[in-house]
Amino acid sequence: MANTHDNPAINHETRDMPARPLAWIALGITLFVPLCAALLWLYFNYAQEPPSISLAFGDVSEREISVPPLMPNPALVVPESIRLMAKRLHTTGWVDREAGIVHIPIEQAMQWLAERGLSDGLFPLPAGAEAETGAERPAAGEPQP
Repeated sequence: MANTHDNPAINHETRDMPARPLAWIALGITLFVPLCAALLWLYFNYAQEPPSISLAFGDVSEREISVPPLMPNPALVVPESIRLMAKRLHTTGWVDREAGIVHIPIEQAMQWLAERGLSDGLFPLPAGAEAETGAERPAAGEPQP
């Protein structure tokens, strides 16, 4: 069959890349990657002592850093925690007896707020709140407009 490219200016590259440099690069990569992995494994498994936490926390021993405790059995602990939170949500009790702070059910707080409003001292208004609206709030027990 005759040569389809009669024009000598249109042809492909006749020189090839030498194989020896490519082989050296491939061999280098093949040896370098496992060597780095082996050195890292040796470093992390046979280091004399673990990195010190004193760099981050100053002069603090590991025993002084509190770690949250792990749940021994979450299947038992979580439902009990939910039960206790629901009990607190629906009952009254002291939060801080010295400061006179209590917790009450949300429905009861909403009912008290609707009945008494904010002006009875239970929920103090910020200074100037009534002046901003231009109208005074009715006293406790008075009908709301």
